[in-house]
Amino acid sequence: SLEGRRFSNAVSWLGEVGGDQARPFVEGLLADTVPPGRAVTLIRALGDIGSDSSVSVILPFARWEDELVRRETAVSLGKISSPMAEETLERLAEDPKLDVMSAARHALGLVRTEQEGLTTE
Repeated sequence: SLEGRRFSNAVSWLGEVGGDQARPFVEGLLADTVPPGRAVTLIRALGDIGSDSSVSVILPFARWEDELVRRETAVSLGKISSPMAEETLERLAEDPKLDVMSAARHALGLVRTEQEGLTTE
């Protein structure tokens, strides 16, 4: 729908250029009652913003039934690369859906690489 595309475009733009100032607004739109398509768009925007503060907002979506929501949760947690996401990513790395499992394993690698970089600096 036109409304859905407008929402997606606006939220994507916020994720790309809004930075940390847009984070509270995007987080506020992300509720457990949001439809899966919108959840994916909002989670992606929070991943693009890349703030550790969003991890606790994103984590619950790892348990959603919708495969695309779980996959985007893994991708966004990988972009943020917070150690707080490691346990959830380990669980998603065993997901029965190949796309989710693959995204989680890649994200887990990003998180662990980031942690190694922090400990060697």
